[in-house]
Amino acid sequence: MARGASRGLGQIRRSRRCGGRERIRAQAQRVRGDRHGGDREQRLGLDPLRRQGVALAYPAGVGGSWNAGRCCGLATRAAVDDVRYVLAVIRLEERRHPVDRRRVFLVGFSNGGMLAYSFACAHAGVISAFAVVAGSLETRTCRPSRPLSVIDVQGDRDRVVPAAGTRFSRGAGASISSVAQSLRPWQQLAHGHATVRLVRLGLLGHEWPTLRRGRWDATSHLWHFLLTHATPTS
Repeated sequence: MARGASRGLGQIRRSRRCGGRERIRAQAQRVRGDRHGGDREQRLGLDPLRRQGVALAYPAGVGGSWNAGRCCGLATRAAVDDVRYVLAVIRLEERRHPVDRRRVFLVGFSNGGMLAYSFACAHAGVISAFAVVAGSLETRTCRPSRPLSVIDVQGDRDRVVPAAGTRFSRGAGASISSVAQSLRPWQQLAHGHATVRLVRLGLLGHEWPTLRRGRWDATSHLWHFLLTHATPTS
């Protein structure tokens, strides 16, 4: 996977990694993801999709965090415009690759899942569907411009981003909305035009599900959902 050139937005320089040929995925990373070591590509297990001709983009959060509204970390404290940054990454890759505009997806884990929600609220016409694992909607307002399919995966043992929400999460350093609150704007718009799906995994904590962790292969399930529920972008 080739490393993209560093690029600036809001006076902060950062890089994004990308690869593949045909389609663009903006992949967000987890809360404090870098402290656990290892590439976020390997941790989320999406790289095998490149063999199917999928283009993957991995934007870099400031200080290992994303500003998704109320959460999280340095990016939120510095009021970084991460929604604008992800939009810029998508537009850049659309210029660099022959993107299939019917299949432009956003996938996020933890704080990255929060950013996926925020981005979809602001730019529903730019992506075809999105997937969230262990994330929540933390923007104060969410008025999507159109229905959009979403799959949200939550672990019942997650104490960082609990499905029921919490007034304060020590792991996230912020209050957390419940999954019901997170999905409500999309359910209100769906009306047969989009699919809103919640997956609850009883054995999963705050981690990316695999057959070993949670007994559920997130990569294959999420990819199938995105492909079969895509809405062409505008």
